[in-house]
Amino acid sequence: MVIRQATNLNHLTFMMHSQKLKIMSLNVNGLGNPVKRARVMNKIRKDDMHIILLQETHLGALEHEKLTKFGYNIFYSSYSQSHRRGVAILVTKKIKFDIFKEVKDKEGRYILAKGKINNNLMTLVNIYTPPEITTFKYRKCKSNVSTFLITIHL
Repeated sequence: MVIRQATNLNHLTFMMHSQKLKIMSLNVNGLGNPVKRARVMNKIRKDDMHIILLQETHLGALEHEKLTKFGYNIFYSSYSQSHRRGVAILVTKKIKFDIFKEVKDKEGRYILAKGKINNNLMTLVNIYTPPEITTFKYRKCKSNVSTFLITIHL
């Protein structure tokens, strides 16, 4: 697998068996507004991204599910107490992502998904750590992610 970082720092292109896999990470700072949500999703679709890591979606479970209408399967973590935080991993329906395991944070700060794309094992990790996060919460998040990564690759 060859990794090439595009000129824009939030885009990566992977080469897997001569097939490009385009990945984007984007802090959207809220997708509650339907007009903004459509604009962001149309831009992602126009750029023909395969995997998108969204931070600060500020969406609940039902709102996250609405993103599937744009042609993506979605794995997400929402913060149920308010419309804050929230992370999501979107995988285009053009590629087959066979998910084996998914771990999400109840506070909407991270989501991890392990699966296969074109018979290649992939671990997708999306973490949002805002500036005000406490050292304790950051360490807890890091520990949970590390445990997940270690156990899935044994």
